[in-house]
Amino acid sequence: MQSVRRAVMIAAATLGMSVVPAVLTTAQATAAPAAKAAKAANWPVVSKGAKGGRVRAIQYLLDAHGAKLKVDGVFGTATENAVKAFQKKVKVTADGKVGPQTWPKLIITVKKGSSGKAVSAVQWQLRNEYGFSKLVVDGKFGRATQTAVKSFQKKYKLAQDGIVGQKTWMALEVKHS
Repeated sequence: MQSVRRAVMIAAATLGMSVVPAVLTTAQATAAPAAKAAKAANWPVVSKGAKGGRVRAIQYLLDAHGAKLKVDGVFGTATENAVKAFQKKVKVTADGKVGPQTWPKLIITVKKGSSGKAVSAVQWQLRNEYGFSKLVVDGKFGRATQTAVKSFQKKYKLAQDGIVGQKTWMALEVKHS
């Protein structure tokens, strides 16, 4: 009886060691795309013909990645071509549309002390789409920009850290029309 019990325990231990990691790996592999899909589902899809603040933000961000676009809020051929070139560079489907695959690669985290076109994108959105009319669009993330970001974050129930990372970018791009 003892030898049978011991054999079963050894077999279970051996089986458990080879099955448990496989089960965890499978569960992790299943959960990761689901979580990624949930995040991706929230990003808007913006393509040729679109106009407005979202397009302007895209143009600023593309410029921050090296494009040389006229930031006019019109998603025309030049913007579409810049999107396709960016998509090829970051190895996502080069369809010319800024959607769930492209937004996370396009956004740039900015905070106090940052400067450049990505900061201008945040400032323009806050000033023109969210009513922070006294905010200057100068590409310099100073105290006024940080205060506006924190206020925006509070309004949209985000961590009020003054940092424009993925969640704040998503809120900036999803909340307005």
